[in-house]
Amino acid sequence: MSPTRTGRTAFLAAASGHMEQIRRAVLDHVDPEKIGELGDILRPIAEGLRAGLSRG
Repeated sequence: MSPTRTGRTAFLAAASGHMEQIRRAVLDHVDPEKIGELGDILRPIAEGLRAGLSRG
């Protein structure tokens, strides 16, 4: 695996973990009526990160 690919994979793995932290914080601190709205915003970001991880 090239250094660039290794760095990219590490970045995507870290970003994915941060998305999970954001999700937990949202559930703990955001008005339930606004959670759906935030989900609509964050879902494409999370899906992009997952797709990046699966490509390695």
